[in-house]
Amino acid sequence: MDDNVGLATYLRVWDTLNESAVYDAEAHRIITRAARMLSTQ
Repeated sequence: MDDNVGLATYLRVWDTLNESAVYDAEAHRIITRAARMLSTQ
């Protein structure tokens, strides 16, 4: 994460996944996709 917005978004997504108890490969793909999208903006 290169900036505060990216970090905040990452943490928010991770908290949401944590609350829904999603920890498998799909959760990793979602986080990776979000990080990739943020880095291209």
